[in-house]
Amino acid sequence: MKVVRAPKALQKRLRQLRDDNWPESAWAEGETPWLGADEVGYFNAPRSLPYVLLLLKEKKHRKGRNDVRQVYLDLLARHWYEGVVEMADESEHVFASGFGGGESGVRQWRKCMADLEAIGLIKAAKEGNNKYGVVLLMHPTAVIQKLHDDGKLDPGWWSAYRSYQLKQKEARFEDLAPRLARPGAGRKRA
Repeated sequence: MKVVRAPKALQKRLRQLRDDNWPESAWAEGETPWLGADEVGYFNAPRSLPYVLLLLKEKKHRKGRNDVRQVYLDLLARHWYEGVVEMADESEHVFASGFGGGESGVRQWRKCMADLEAIGLIKAAKEGNNKYGVVLLMHPTAVIQKLHDDGKLDPGWWSAYRSYQLKQKEARFEDLAPRLARPGAGRKRA
């Protein structure tokens, strides 16, 4: 697995900032900062994830009354590579998404999955009797651009999102568009 690290100059500046504000001598026993790149068992997510979650909170982007954010986070956390999520038992996803057990919880979770599909953030494929046997996570930047182009986004939210993308040096749709327009888009060849 390839580990992505910050450029050396940025690492040095951030380490200095950390050490100036929280010297190692002040840490309690067992405390350690989150370092990210060297951690195992964690997932990649866009830096604009808080904005994506804020967008998902808005009722106008979903049919059901359920909040789809926890369902989306569960899917993000379970994806490894290529945007593919090999789904576990539904009850596991229902629990991780914060829904109660039983048929009611499963029904609510399925409605949230349908909302995520309708928004365009996921595509689903059946596996056996499971409607959501395998899920493909779609690039959130491309999905958000389509929602914007279709006039479905609040202009204030869009402006804040774009500004945040620039500050965080996150790829904008314009940066991704040439890659997304080609067959086999989104895949880097080794």
